[in-house]
Amino acid sequence: MPEQIPEGITREDVLQGIEDFKDRVPHRFKDSTRYATYMLQSMNSSKWDNIPIALGLGVTHHLLAHNAVQGGGHLVKLGKYDKFQADLLAEFITKLANTPEGEGTMLDNTIVLYGSSNSQTHVNTNYPMMLVGGEKLGLKQGAFHDFGKKAPPLSNLYLTLIKALEVPAKQFSDSSGTIPEIMA
Repeated sequence: MPEQIPEGITREDVLQGIEDFKDRVPHRFKDSTRYATYMLQSMNSSKWDNIPIALGLGVTHHLLAHNAVQGGGHLVKLGKYDKFQADLLAEFITKLANTPEGEGTMLDNTIVLYGSSNSQTHVNTNYPMMLVGGEKLGLKQGAFHDFGKKAPPLSNLYLTLIKALEVPAKQFSDSSGTIPEIMA
C-alpha cells in the first residue's frame, strides 16, 4: 500500500503551491536574484513523492516509474504524470517569455534547465534534459543533441551554463571542458 498523502493535503493544495512558485520567481528575478532552483519532488524520500496520489493516479511517483516497465495502464498513468509536469513547465516558460525585459523577454535572459532523475529505472546515464531560454546569454535555440556514447560529463553542461552567466570559472566539479554545441 502506498504511503498516504499527509493529512489535509489536497490536489488543490499541491497545485496552489506550484502556482505560487511560478508566480514568485519572475518577480524575484526583477528585484534581487537571477538564480532559482525548484524540485517538484524527490523520488521515494518525501511527502512530495506523493503528488501523483493527490492527483488521483493511485501511487507515488517512484512506483509510477517502476511500474511503467509493465506497460499497459501503468505506462498510461506515468504518461499522465509526465504530462502534468510538462504542462507546469510550459506554463512557467510561457510566463517568462511573456515578461518584457530590456530589449527582449525575461526568458531571453534566463536559462531554464529541466531534467529527470534518470533515463531508465536505475540507469544513471543518458539523462533526458531540456535547456530553454538564454538566447541573450548566447545559448543556441531550437537544437536537439544526442551525445550517445561520447557524452561529456554532466558537470560540463553546468560549467557551460555558468560561463554563459559570466561566472569566471575554469572548472565545475569533474568537468573536462565546456559543451560548445549548445552555444550560438
